[in-house]
Amino acid sequence: DAAQRRVLVLRPGAPALTVLAELKDTEPTTLAVGSKGGIAYVAHRDGLVSVDLRSGKLSPLSGPKGMALGGIERLRRDGAGLIAVQALPDGARRLVRMTLNPTGGAVTRLRVVEVALPSGDAPIFTAVCGDTFGFLVGEAIGTSELSDTAWTIRRIRLER
Repeated sequence: DAAQRRVLVLRPGAPALTVLAELKDTEPTTLAVGSKGGIAYVAHRDGLVSVDLRSGKLSPLSGPKGMALGGIERLRRDGAGLIAVQALPDGARRLVRMTLNPTGGAVTRLRVVEVALPSGDAPIFTAVCGDTFGFLVGEAIGTSELSDTAWTIRRIRLER
């Protein structure tokens, strides 16, 4: 629940969602469940936090020296790691793959995947299926308030 800055969970047999964790000082942008079923990852403007899905404990993730983990717009699980669309300060976007340490508590490697992504604020939606990363990008056509959106679907094969 990005608007209320919290992670909600639906427990087996429960009739409604409950608050698992409060993200007090961050503005969450995206969430992905890790390969170890008890951890989820939440991206925010300045970085990543892991969320223990049993206790709700939040832990900031550290990254490799000199590699920023902020600006992540979309985050998905990629095997035992993560793959993300990251916005850079100049408005450009890039696709990055993150290798996690064995406990999932730190990013040990960040690699840029060479693929053209639109810059700016065009909406982008992503999915990972096996070794394929797919994304859907919308870009406005025209300049009026009634402009249409052109949608582009792309997929790339992820090298293992």
